[in-house]
Amino acid sequence: MKFFKDNASMIYRMLITHIGMAVFGLVLFLATNLQGAKTMLLAGLFSAVFYCVIVYTTMWEYGAKDKPAYDAGRREKAGRCGFFTCLTAEAVFIAVAIVYFICSYFEAANGVATVCYIIEILFNGCFTGIMLFVKNALANDIVIAPIYILGSVIVSAVGAFGYVLGSKDMRIIPKKTEKK
Repeated sequence: MKFFKDNASMIYRMLITHIGMAVFGLVLFLATNLQGAKTMLLAGLFSAVFYCVIVYTTMWEYGAKDKPAYDAGRREKAGRCGFFTCLTAEAVFIAVAIVYFICSYFEAANGVATVCYIIEILFNGCFTGIMLFVKNALANDIVIAPIYILGSVIVSAVGAFGYVLGSKDMRIIPKKTEKK
């Protein structure tokens, strides 16, 4: 419970970021869906990478804000904090993917699986192009849930990476100086 209390603002911001990127990814997916499989895949990869960049920069800022607490020893394990914060924000979408995966095996639960599939397409729009490309290439529906879950885990790992670098005041891209 302490974890949720300490990181509630980060979890909330990651959830809002996820929903915003879902809209962005869904628009990109709908714009490229009929343009061909490779175009749809490229758009899906672009939206997923863009989502990871936004998560990285957001978590870097939170890590930089928490740097004094890590330096003083009041907080520990920045990587774990960053990863589980992002994973908590992604938990609802992971749960929906798991429910889809389980219900897709039972004919009586096909309605639940269909609803979960629609929810995943709408709320994980930045991974939908990738998922459909892989699903069509393998001609198998079993890859739908693992792709969405893997996407959430990768985003969480990127968030942890950003948070750790922010807590150590390290940058991937050097800071711009004003010298002429």
